[in-house]
Amino acid sequence: KVTSYWDFEKEVDESISNIQSDYLESKNYLNYLLEEKVKERMISDVPLGAFLSGGYDSSLIVALMQKNQTRKIKTFSIGFDSPDYDEAVFSKKVADHLGTEHTELYINDRDLLETIYKIPQIYSEPFADSSQIPTILLSQLTKSKVTVSLSGDGGDEIFGGYSRYFLGQRIVNSLGKIPFTLRRFIKVLNILDNSLTKNFFFFFLKNRLTGLQGKYDKLINIFDFQDETDLYARLSTFHNSFLNNNSNEKLYKESIWSKDLTYAEKAMMQDTIDYLPGDILRKVDLASMSVSLETRIPFLDHEIISYAWTLPFDFKYRKGSGKFILKDIAHDHISSDLLDRPKQGFDIPLNSYLRNELREYSTSMIDKSKKNLEELFNFEEIDKVYNSHLV
Repeated sequence: KVTSYWDFEKEVDESISNIQSDYLESKNYLNYLLEEKVKERMISDVPLGAFLSGGYDSSLIVALMQKNQTRKIKTFSIGFDSPDYDEAVFSKKVADHLGTEHTELYINDRDLLETIYKIPQIYSEPFADSSQIPTILLSQLTKSKVTVSLSGDGGDEIFGGYSRYFLGQRIVNSLGKIPFTLRRFIKVLNILDNSLTKNFFFFFLKNRLTGLQGKYDKLINIFDFQDETDLYARLSTFHNSFLNNNSNEKLYKESIWSKDLTYAEKAMMQDTIDYLPGDILRKVDLASMSVSLETRIPFLDHEIISYAWTLPFDFKYRKGSGKFILKDIAHDHISSDLLDRPKQGFDIPLNSYLRNELREYSTSMIDKSKKNLEELFNFEEIDKVYNSHLV
C-alpha cells in the first residue's frame, strides 16, 4: 500500500483548529520561521544563488539570504525589450538595494523563438504555460554561475497572492445572492452584451482597473455560475470548451469544497494540491533540471505551510491586498517603493507571436493534431478561438 507521509488536507484541518489572534506576534514568528527555512536551504557545498524577479516573494527570499551571508548573494533575472513584459528593471533596483551580485540577461525575439522549438526536448508532454519559455532561459543563465538556486515559488498559493481568490470571494458574496435561474435568464437574454450595459461598466471602472475588456468578458463568462466549484473552474485559465464532452473531468477535489472555509481559502487549497505541483513546480523543475540546476523553495517547507493555515483570513487579505502579512514582512527588509506595483507575472509577448512569427508554425500544429486527437479536442471551438485571435 502506498501512503503519503504528509497529508496537506489533514494539516490544514489541524491548523485551522488553532487559529492565531495576535497579528504582530504572528508576523514576528512567521518572519523568524521564514528566515530559519531560508538558512536551511542555503547549506550547500556547491555555488548557490537565487532567482530574483523583483516581486515580493523572490525579493523577500533574497533579502533573508543576504541577511545571513557575509558575501554577496548571486541573483539572476531576465528582461525583455518590451516594457509591458520587462521586470528586470525592478529586479535590478531590489538587487542594488540588498547589495547582491546581480546578473541579468535581456532576451530578444530570436532567443524566445529558438527556445520554443526546444520545448519538446525539455517537457515530456504538452504544457500550456508560456512562462516555461523564460523559465528555461532563466535557468540557463543561472546555471552559468551557480549549481543551486533558491526560488520564491509557492507564496501566492500559501498566502493568497492571486487576485482570482478574492475576485471569486466578492462574486460569491454578491452575484451568489442572486438566484441561479435569474442570472441564467439574464445571460440568455444577452443583457450583459448590451452596449449600454458595457459602457456603464467601463465608465465606472476605467480609473480603477486595467484590462477592462478582458475582465468584462470574464464577468460574462462567470455570471451564471452554478456553485463555488463551477466558479473556480470558470475563473481558471483552463477552457473546458476545448475538450470534447467525454473528456471533461472535475477540476476540483470534493473534500476541499465541502469544508467550512471561505471561497478564497478553498480555492487556495485546491491550487496547492493541483495548480502548484501540476504547473508551477513542474515548470520550474523541468526547466532547471534540463541544465542540471537544483532549485530549492523555502515557502513550501511543511512548517511554513502549516503555520500559514493557522493565520486568519484577514491576516492574508487586508486593505484590498492579498499576501498582506507576507508583504508586511517584506517591507521590513525592503523599501515598499521598490515592491508596490501591479502583479505582472512571468509572461512573454505570445499574443503577437501567434499573429506573426509563430503563425505558420501554430496553424500547422493545429492542422496536424486534427488527424489523431479529434476524440480528445473540440477542434471546431479551437479553430474559432484561434482564428478570431489572428484577426
